[in-house]
Amino acid sequence: AAAAEAAAAAREIATSPAAAAEPEVTEEEEAAFWEAARRGEAEDAEAAAQELEALRAIYGGGGEEEGGEAAGGGGASVVLQVVSAREWRFRFGLGTPLQATLEVFVPGRYPSRESPHPVLHAPALSSAAKDDLVEQMIALYEGGEVVFSWVETLRQEVSAAHEAAEAAAEAAAEAEA
Repeated sequence: AAAAEAAAAAREIATSPAAAAEPEVTEEEEAAFWEAARRGEAEDAEAAAQELEALRAIYGGGGEEEGGEAAGGGGASVVLQVVSAREWRFRFGLGTPLQATLEVFVPGRYPSRESPHPVLHAPALSSAAKDDLVEQMIALYEGGEVVFSWVETLRQEVSAAHEAAEAAAEAAAEAEA
């Protein structure tokens, strides 16, 4: 909110009639603008750290380069690997033919002003299906924490695909019998 106020103040200064005659911004105004921007970045960093802590509580992943497993209510298992504070990796459906990995790259302005960047690796899915899933995930971002929603969306898709593959295999086995 402070960063938004500083940006609004900077726009007001830039669009005022005085700005046309005097394009210079005072040192105090510039310092106030940058201080507000730093506060906004600090708030984003704190919110991202809190989100990561919640994700660790749900999916494991206690430390850097470690992963934990959470079955998550009957769906595909999810393992969280924290590569760094800005890169989080989720592995789905381990031990099944429909494994997937979601890499989440977290920018400094997340969650308030910029979406994380998802990269989906799912060899069993077509490029079009992967692109559709990524588009669905990106559409969920509305200026707040979104990674949990992404993970659960992908978990549902992997679980549904796994169930469909199992049903097809059972049907094929019954047809042979």
